[in-house]
This record gives sequence, structure tokens and C-alpha cells, in this order.
Amino acid sequence: LPVSDSLGVVAQELQDPVRGDFRTVTELMSVGKSLDDALWEMAERLEIPEFNFFVVALSVQRETGAIAIGPVLQGLNKPVNDLSRGCTVDDIINTVVITAIQSQHA
Repeated sequence: LPVSDSLGVVAQELQDPVRGDFRTVTELMSVGKSLDDALWEMAERLEIPEFNFFVVALSVQRETGAIAIGPVLQGLNKPVNDLSRGCTVDDIINTVVITAIQSQHA
């Protein structure tokens, strides 16, 4: 399913208050707001760091055309901007992109 359709399923299947938050996202999208903007509005309302990171990861995936964001999401309990372990040029570029998106919405 596309992400927008998946959010609709979440809005139907989960219990309140989460259902209401995702319903608001789908309603905002139905009146023309972009997925990213609708999710950032939700992130600002919730003030949950992990959700903010999810929105950043989704934004990076959409901006870069990356296929899998699972590896990024698996690292939620670790610092995302840590390059102290061995890394590739792509790792550095991805970290710069994620950091830039984080700074825009901090």
C-alpha cells in the first residue's frame, strides 16, 4: 500500500487518541495538504521524539527515493547522527540529509 493509504488504514484500525491523530492527517491530505506537511503538523502536536524521527525518515525516503527505511527506523534507540562506526560515503550523505531535515523542524 502507498503510505497515504496505509495512514488511512491506521486511522480506521487503531483506538483513540491515536486514531484521531491519523484521521486528522488523512483529512488534511484530502483537502490538499502534502503528506509531509500533515505529518509534521501531527509531530508538532504530539511532541514525541520517536514520531519526529519517523517523519524525518519518511521525508528522507520520499526526497531521495530510497526504497527501504527499515534500517533507519531500527536505529530509533541509537543516535541517528553518529558516524563513529565505520561508514560509507552514502552513510555520510544520508546523515547530512537527515540532520538537515531535523534542523528544519527543530
